Amino acid sequence: GNGDINAGSVTLTFTTDDPAGPCGPVSASMTLTIRKAVIITTQPANTGVCASLPASLSVVAVGDNLTYQWYKGTSSSGTALTNNANISGAQSATLQFSQAALADGGSYYLVVSGDAVCSPVTSNSVTLNVDAAITITTQPLSQTVCTGSDVTFTIAAEPAGDLTYQWRKNGANISGQTTNTLTLTNVALGD
Repeated sequence: GNGDINAGSVTLTFTTDDPAGPCGPVSASMTLTIRKAVIITTQPANTGVCASLPASLSVVAVGDNLTYQWYKGTSSSGTALTNNANISGAQSATLQFSQAALADGGSYYLVVSGDAVCSPVTSNSVTLNVDAAITITTQPLSQTVCTGSDVTFTIAAEPAGDLTYQWRKNGANISGQTTNTLTLTNVALGD
């Protein structure tokens, strides 16, 4: 019955019955083992992280006797590509980066294999985006000016060209001040 098959195996017995013939009945048995096919139930997700911080990519899969192998590169329509490098030691459902480095950035996918009779399944390709840590190379300088004057504050930070800025006064955003330079014109005591 279905309960036997869901349990993973079923014994099939074949019996002949020829009561009128000279040979009598014979029987034979065999075991049919059913293995669960590999199914990825949760695909990995694109992940962003700052350099030197931990990051991980993971999947959830079901099936019998699962094994995992992560690859750096891209897969094509759920199929592993042969020119991608498998990641040595990356043989679990989670690919862990204890301190992500810029070189770790790129595309990754996972091949999940099950019992030998079941076909392996390839996950979607996802991207690990590793951003360089932001460092301020030139701090803005404190200034003293008279009321009615103009004053400019400038900051320099790395990586140049990839940053956005937001100037604040007493913790509140200053509307429209989103470059590395803040200019206040005709300052008053409230500034």
